[in-house]
Amino acid sequence: MFKRYAAITTVFAGLAALFMPSAGAAPAAAPHRHAADCRVFPAGYWQRLCRQVQLQHPYGASFDGQSAGAWSEPNGYALVHEITHQGWTMSEMKANLKGEADSYKTYVTAVTVNMDHIVELCGNTDGMWAVQFIDEDGKPGGRKLTYKHIVCA
Repeated sequence: MFKRYAAITTVFAGLAALFMPSAGAAPAAAPHRHAADCRVFPAGYWQRLCRQVQLQHPYGASFDGQSAGAWSEPNGYALVHEITHQGWTMSEMKANLKGEADSYKTYVTAVTVNMDHIVELCGNTDGMWAVQFIDEDGKPGGRKLTYKHIVCA
């Protein structure tokens, strides 16, 4: 039962992160460096995962190559600090920590593509996909947003 609850919570946390745009641009603040935040998790797997999330650089995703529909995440230290200071139960904190690690993997370290979707979208097998870092204006460069797009030939 607990595993099912944790899996469902992780899915909802990931979906919320995926579809909820971030608030307007806030003034740049110094990154959080609360290394002790990971001590709230049990030793072993959860503390290692927490430290891994703390090392994430800020990132986000754009679904149109521009700012429409784009969202972004702060640095990993800020994410962990937010997770550990919301007053959540240990189960909720673990689910959110896992969700943040999975989201980072999906959009930064292990970006995937659905080849069947390319065939469906393009109507043939001549399509291709590309992933690149773009800034908020859709210009290449920086490490603000990832943009995965399909090009039909």
